[in-house]
Amino acid sequence: MGTVLRVLVVIILIMSGAALFLAHQLYDKREQLILRTHLLEEQIQKVAGTLEVADPAAGAKPGATCPTLKLDTDEKRRQIRQLYQVKTVNGKQEKQKDPVNPAEYSTKGPGTMRELLDQVLDCAVKQRDALTKTRDEALKLNTKLSETVAECNKAKQESQADKAALEDKNKEVDKLKDDSKALESKLTGLSDEKKKLADEVADLKKDIETKLASITDLEKKSKEKRPEALKTPEKVTVAQAEAFQGAPGDKGKIVAVDDSLKFVVVELSAAAMAELVGEQRDRPMPQIDMMVRRPDIKTAADKFVARIKFRQVVRQKNLVVADILMDWQQGPVEINDVVFF
Repeated sequence: MGTVLRVLVVIILIMSGAALFLAHQLYDKREQLILRTHLLEEQIQKVAGTLEVADPAAGAKPGATCPTLKLDTDEKRRQIRQLYQVKTVNGKQEKQKDPVNPAEYSTKGPGTMRELLDQVLDCAVKQRDALTKTRDEALKLNTKLSETVAECNKAKQESQADKAALEDKNKEVDKLKDDSKALESKLTGLSDEKKKLADEVADLKKDIETKLASITDLEKKSKEKRPEALKTPEKVTVAQAEAFQGAPGDKGKIVAVDDSLKFVVVELSAAAMAELVGEQRDRPMPQIDMMVRRPDIKTAADKFVARIKFRQVVRQKNLVVADILMDWQQGPVEINDVVFF
């Protein structure tokens, strides 16, 4: 009997040692499972915090945050740790059987870990779909942007070509301006030459008057038998009336114009009036032609307008009525045009 007891004691001791060894191994595995479970819970909560559950609000500014899935509350933490579906029956919580496999407990439904994991999966799928759509739109936008850049580069090249053409046009305009200035200078030279010719004509008129005066003196000497001629006041001849002894230059301005009847009214300066009919306004007015020009305020050169012939003088008002010589007219005569000789 004692032998049997000793054998049993040895067997119990061996089994106790084996149980202690297994308990130690199971304790390590349990601790690993606990740590792994806590780590998974924390990472699931962090991942859920990055998943959007709704689109941005209407009118939200760029960069505005969207509402995300929240699993870091105490209630959600407890639900994450709930593997089986539990219902309260008669004040006690009981595990619910799986309707498909009654031999096992149900891990699906409200209040279970699977419910939260399904929510995380659903949000992740939706966000993946949104990112895929955004990526496709970004690719299309990138394609459009590349096309727009190509069009901009083409437009830039065309703009540069247009700019070069515009610069060429500007050079042509500058050349035309230079040609215009050259023509204006040439016109000024022609005006000066015309004035010189007018001076030569005046000198010829003076020479003719001098010769006519000599002829008149000879006629007087040939009439010595007529002493009464000595008492007769000297009359002004037509040649004397036609001789205008004024100096070249501006003589007055146009104060009235009748283009239909081709005549103008000229207001002469006092000096020009004295040259025309004398200081006392008692000489006959010579039949003389004068020129009309229009001062150009933009350039130094004046514009020749017409040539006029004096017809009638209003002595007390320094006014002269003159005809417009149509053969010489270069344009319409206007008030304030300058009359010069």
